[in-house]
Parts: sequence; C-alpha cells; structure tokens
Amino acid sequence: MEISITDQYLQRAVQVARVSDREALVLKTKLKKVHADLLKEILFKYENLTPSKFTILSVEIAKEIDNFYATTAQPDIKKLGEVLFDKEILWNDRALSSAFGSEVVLSKRARTSASIASKHIYQGSTFDELFADLGVKNSKRITDQLRLAWLNGASPKDAQGLLFSTMTHSEHNITTLTRSYMQVLSTTAREDSLVENSEFIDGRIWSSILDNRTTPNICGIRDQLKYDNDYQPINHGIPWGAGPGAIHFNCRSSSLPYIRGDNKRLKRTAVVADENYTFGDKHTRTGKVRKFTKNSRERGIYKIENTTTQSNYEKWLRRQPKDFVSDALNSRAKASEFLGGKRLTEFLPDSGLGSLGSVSNISLDSLL
Repeated sequence: MEISITDQYLQRAVQVARVSDREALVLKTKLKKVHADLLKEILFKYENLTPSKFTILSVEIAKEIDNFYATTAQPDIKKLGEVLFDKEILWNDRALSSAFGSEVVLSKRARTSASIASKHIYQGSTFDELFADLGVKNSKRITDQLRLAWLNGASPKDAQGLLFSTMTHSEHNITTLTRSYMQVLSTTAREDSLVENSEFIDGRIWSSILDNRTTPNICGIRDQLKYDNDYQPINHGIPWGAGPGAIHFNCRSSSLPYIRGDNKRLKRTAVVADENYTFGDKHTRTGKVRKFTKNSRERGIYKIENTTTQSNYEKWLRRQPKDFVSDALNSRAKASEFLGGKRLTEFLPDSGLGSLGSVSNISLDSLL
C-alpha cells in the first residue's frame, strides 16, 4: 500500500530518533569503559597520594581522557555524521521524487553540509567547539572531584561514589550531544533537500513526539503548526526559532513538508500512561528519564496509543491522566490549571531552550 509523503516523513523521524539513541548509547558505553579503568587506577593510588603524586595522577587522568576523545569519540562522531547525512540526503531525494513524479533537485550542498552543520551555532557554540570542550571538562571534573575528596579526607569508598557520579555526568553529556548532533544533521539534510525543491511544497509543519518527555513550552506548543518556506508562522504567532531538532538539546521534533490542500488525518503513535502509572513515574528510581521499553510496558507504566496529526500536542496532553500531565509539566499545580482549561502558552513562556520508543537494535546501517 502506497503511503503519503507526510507519512513517510513521520516514519523517518521515528527511525532517525531511534538510530540517534542507539549510536549515542554505543559511544557512551565506550566512555564508560574508559571511566571504569580509570577509576580502578585512581582508587589503587588514592590512599598513598601526596601533593606530587596527585599532580602526576592528574596528568595521567587528563591524558587518558584526552586520548579517548581524540582517537575514539571525535573520529566516531565525525564518521556518524558523514554517514547519516549522506543517507538523509538520498532518502529525501527519493521521497520527494516518488511523491511528485519528477526528478527533484539534489541539494547543492550535499558534499559539504555535514561539515558545515558541525560549524553552525548550536545553543551558543558550534558542534566542533562543544565536542572539543567535552574532554576538557570531563578530565577537569574528575581531577577537581578527586582533589576535593582527598583534601577532605574522604574514604576510598566515599571517593569512589563521588568520582562515579562525576563520570556518569560526563557520560550523560556525550550521549546528549551525540544524539543532538545526529538530529541536527538529519534536519539539515532534510532542509537542504526541501529548500532546493520548494516549488513542490508550501512550507513546513512542526511535528513533535507525543509523550511526557517532550518540552511542552518549546516543542509542545509548536506541534502541528505551519510555517511558510521562509520559516514564517502561518496563522499563528509562534516563531520557528532554531527549528526542529535544533531548538534545544535532545530535541526529537522534526519537520514535515506542508502541502496546501492536503488535509489527510495522518496516523502517528504516542506513549501514554498505562493503568499502573503514578505521579513521578516519568523518572526511574535512579533519577533517569524513563523511556518506553519492554519493562515499562510489562509493569503497566506506559503503553502505545494511536492518534492522528489532527490532534496536536496540547489537545493530546489534555486527554491524558492528571499524574501523567503533572509529570509532563513538572508540576501538579500547573497540571490542574492546564486540565482546567488554561493554555500552555499562558503559563509556560517560550524560552527556546531546553525517542519515541526504546533504544532498539536499529543501527545507522539500517537506514536505507
């Protein structure tokens, strides 16, 4: 059965989000191994530290961390970006060609946009700068925490806990930045293709993920809003900003081609509360954001719901249980006001700051 071009873009967005999660997890796992080995070495030397030995150990820590980012993280990230961008350019070209029955124009920037995207300003810095800064901050956090523990006479066990927490923070950062980078590259490739073929479409539709992890004041209020080919609002006043995938870290939103007169009720899925969901279930006991996984389904916390693009994030959220809404808005009070009729834009000012499904076995290679 042939599906519409908008359906294809909806499905592609979910695929890319899952691939981004997967690849970010792979890189995080590599960093965790480096951290685990480093932690063993630090604890082995901890009790016999002296000022001079601390200086030597600090240099060793920085060397190990710098080596990982220089020889593993940055090359891996660069390769991921190049492969993903090439795949996205080809996919968009194919999707537009099949939809409009014409040989569409391949982006003129196809050979260079991957590298150009890494130099774009993202949350105040370029991706090149952000990735380069990761290693520097990582080793500094570890040595600062080690110094603090040592000077305060912390036991090896307490020092281990403090260092583990610091390392976990850095692992989260590389995961976030890798996922964000891949989403931005996907968006850049899509926009290159759509800009070159604007004669076929009338603009963009902002499409947000329907779950309680979506930022309601950024992506939630933009879901299903239309923008023209110059990214100007159509019949509303909410600006495009940096756009889907780039407006905040970990943004999972995407853009769909807006084809005037196409009013199909396109299907999409949403993650909603199951019968055992209670306030606070947005996070696990360790404080991590709970994702839609087999475990969460079996425990009756989350389930999948089918809806259509006729229902935007705000309309969809208003139909959900209060505990779920409270977690989405991070406030019981706001949830009460919202479910009582208050609009998201009335009490969630748009700051412009900030994957459906679990991290699966979908790899970058699986994207055709």
